Amino acid sequence: LVEGCTFRGVYDTAYTMQGMPACGWKNVHVRKCRFEECTQAFEIWCKDPAPGCGFENCSFTDNVCVRVGCGWGAEVRPNRQSAAPLLVYWLETDVVDILVARNKFLGFPGKLIHCGKGTESLPAGYRLVDNENAPHLEGMR
Repeated sequence: LVEGCTFRGVYDTAYTMQGMPACGWKNVHVRKCRFEECTQAFEIWCKDPAPGCGFENCSFTDNVCVRVGCGWGAEVRPNRQSAAPLLVYWLETDVVDILVARNKFLGFPGKLIHCGKGTESLPAGYRLVDNENAPHLEGMR
């Protein structure tokens, strides 16, 4: 459980579940946090997992993301195109149970989610529910 934290000015992703797992991620929850001017707020990737390994009962809920994708890190990164509040890479698992709900995404640079490196679209188990999206808010702090 990650709860009630503030992440500010992170060069890369503030919180990530990533790797080449033998057992995966289960019951991981990020909630009621604030993310400000990080390159990304929440990232998942899973490459070459063990059979049946992936994301089970995980969530990113009730968070506030302000100008994520707009901070100093996003400006100097060589892969500027991946700057977005949510990032999904290399989903080589069919075990995806992630809820992204009731978040406020305020002042992001263009897209809410960046899918890349072999993941062209979100899997059915990555559920977006009741999020508030307000891109391009000038001067939002």
